[in-house]
Amino acid sequence: MTTTEITSAFKIIPEKKRTADLVRKTGLFMLLLIFGLIVFVFGTSYSDRFASNSSGLFKLATSGIFFALTYVSGRFEKTKPFRSILFAFFIASFVNVVTWYFAVLVRDNMFNLLGISTATIPGMTAAK
Repeated sequence: MTTTEITSAFKIIPEKKRTADLVRKTGLFMLLLIFGLIVFVFGTSYSDRFASNSSGLFKLATSGIFFALTYVSGRFEKTKPFRSILFAFFIASFVNVVTWYFAVLVRDNMFNLLGISTATIPGMTAAK
């Protein structure tokens, strides 16, 4: 396509529709950005910068909400295209829950079986 064809094709779309489409896409971007921040910044336990980082209840609630959103999005034709995205957020938040409640327990039991102590440098390295 030449520049003239692209410009003339762009002029075919009415101004009102272009504005509405831009508003819709911006809103969707902001919503997905907020979802990503909830899961990957406020939901992880890598740091204690936010109170939610050390809250198991927040992690469980987030996972439950994303599960509900995934389920509900599959019931409506208009939201079906977003179901896979919501499912990915559910899986990520569920991994945060599993990691929060079970990772240390599994690690400690495995280290006890292998005779590794986390008080030593090799033990700390293995724990990381």
